[in-house]
Amino acid sequence: LAHVEEALGTKILVADAMYRLTGTADGYRAVAIDDVATIANDLCACGALPVCIAMYAAVGDNDYFADSARGQALADGFAEGCRLSGAAWSGGETQTLKGMVVPGACILGGSALGRIAPKSNRIAGNVQDGDAIILLASSGVQTNGLTLCRALADRMPEGYLTRLGDGRSYGEALLDASVIYVSFVAACQEAGIPLHYAAHMTGHGWRKLMRLDEPFVYRIERVPPPQPVFALIQAAAQLDTKEMYATFNMGVGFAVFVAPDDAGRALDCA
Repeated sequence: LAHVEEALGTKILVADAMYRLTGTADGYRAVAIDDVATIANDLCACGALPVCIAMYAAVGDNDYFADSARGQALADGFAEGCRLSGAAWSGGETQTLKGMVVPGACILGGSALGRIAPKSNRIAGNVQDGDAIILLASSGVQTNGLTLCRALADRMPEGYLTRLGDGRSYGEALLDASVIYVSFVAACQEAGIPLHYAAHMTGHGWRKLMRLDEPFVYRIERVPPPQPVFALIQAAAQLDTKEMYATFNMGVGFAVFVAPDDAGRALDCA
C-alpha cells in the first residue's frame, strides 16, 4: 500500500481572478483536476495505482461555497480527476477557518491510498547505466511556479487577459488542467514493462530527473517544444533558458526510466 497527502498551492487564485474578469467558473473545474493530479501523479510515481482519493478544502467564510457555479465546477473537476485516476472519491473534509484563511479564498489539498500489485511493480529507483528516459507531455504550467506566474500578471498591462502567440489569454493558458499519468503507468504494468524510476515533474523543473543518489550523467537527446505560455513567462520574468528549465516543467509533466529494449514499448503505452 502507498499513501500520499498533497496540496494544490496558489493556482486557485488564478481561477479566482479569471472568474472576476470573465464571469466564467470553468477555471475551478480545472484547478480541481489539478488538485487530484498533484496527488495521483505522486502516487503512481512509486508504482501504486490509486484506490481512493479524498479532497480537503479550507475557506475563510461559508459564503465561498454559496456560489453555486463555483461549487459545482470544483465538484465536477474533482470527480473528473478521480475518474481519470481510476479511483473512487472517498469524501474528505471541508473547513471554515475564520481568522486563519482570508475571506474569499480557498485552500485545496487531499490525500490518496494506492495499491502496488504485485509488489514487483514497485518503482524503487533501480536505474541502470544506459537506461532510456521517456518524457510525457504536460498541458502547460500545470501546478508549479504559479506564485511567479501570478506576480508576472501584475506587471503586464492587460494582466491575465494578455494574449499569447496562439491567441489565447495568459490566464486561460495557466488554467489548463494538469495531465494525470496514472493510466500510462497502469498500461506499462499491464504490458510487463519494468519501470526503473518515475519522476513527477513539478517543483525544481527538469532537475527532478536527477534526484537519484547515483552520480549518473543524464542526456536528453530530443527536447520537446514548450507551450507558448512559457515564452511569455520567460520574456516577462527575464529568465534565461537554464533557469526556466530549472524552475518549470517546460512541456514535460512526467518521466520514466526504462531499459533501452523497453523504450519502444513504453512509447506505445504512452
